[in-house]
Amino acid sequence: MNTDNPKPAGKPTPAARPTPSARPAPAARPAPAANKPTPPPARIEQVRAACGHMTDFPVFDDRRDQRFREQRRAKTASRMCADCRQKAEVERNIQAEKMKEEKARKKAEQAEAQAKAPQGQAAKPVQQRLPDGSVFHVVYDAAKTQWSGTLTVPEKGEFKASASGVFRLLELLDRHYWQAVGRAKEG
Repeated sequence: MNTDNPKPAGKPTPAARPTPSARPAPAARPAPAANKPTPPPARIEQVRAACGHMTDFPVFDDRRDQRFREQRRAKTASRMCADCRQKAEVERNIQAEKMKEEKARKKAEQAEAQAKAPQGQAAKPVQQRLPDGSVFHVVYDAAKTQWSGTLTVPEKGEFKASASGVFRLLELLDRHYWQAVGRAKEG
């Protein structure tokens, strides 16, 4: 019996096992095809873009291009040309900037109106309302498939209208009242 090695011979000692940092690195994978530079085109064709301008369409010799060429051509034709895309982007940026300025202006106006409001009360937008005691009377006519009704306002009179929907009818009657009193309804 060998007394020099007290450990069983089948298992390596912890010192003999390689640590994770000592393991060899896996073999590097080749770069995907998308990272390869595109080969020079065999020829350049002109395709009419969606904006009506002619744009370059590169044609390659390899099999992959032959397989998807018509789809690429259709995509190129469905898009605007580079110049028109750039102009549209500039216009969108200008429009977004205007919207930001308008939003900031409205926010400043709201803050100013709130500062002017008496303490404890929130600033409410001014709305025109019908006078107290105003009455709507609406009736549905199934034969004509329309609503007709009246708006009776004390001391102002009665207003009549017809419409295909209740809400539209109420809007019409309201508008007739405000036209009669000489003011256009705000908001």
